[in-house]
Amino acid sequence: MDEALALPGIGNYTAAAILSIAFGEKHAVLDGNVARVLARLGAIRGDLREPQRWQDLQNRADRLLEPKSPGDWNQA
Repeated sequence: MDEALALPGIGNYTAAAILSIAFGEKHAVLDGNVARVLARLGAIRGDLREPQRWQDLQNRADRLLEPKSPGDWNQA
């Protein structure tokens, strides 16, 4: 993940997508839509972009990701 993030123009979402689709690594993509769904399911309130809250949502997304086919799940 660190090597992917070191590439110019690559952020967390794109790095997770590349690593999961191309290499089968277990990294969930997290964008606003995914964050809102997870927040609703977990009854999480407040600013979802607040760094600690966003990290908590990322951790939830990572735990829910299917380990056998993370790229397929991220694409879906």
